[in-house]
Amino acid sequence: MKRFFVLLLAVIVLACQTSKKEKVLGLLADSAMVVTAHPLASQVGLDVMKKVVTQ
Repeated sequence: MKRFFVLLLAVIVLACQTSKKEKVLGLLADSAMVVTAHPLASQVGLDVMKKVVTQ
C-alpha cells in the first residue's frame, strides 16, 4: 500500500511539471488595463470600464 502512494505521488508530481518554460512579458498602462485568460472575459471587463468612465 505504501508503494502505491509513493508511485501515485510520483505520477502526480511528474504530470504537473511543464516541459517548456513560458516567457512572461509585462505591460505598463497609463490609465487602465483588463487582463484575463479568456477573450470574452476581457471584453466584459473593457465594457464595464467604459461604462464607469461615461457615468
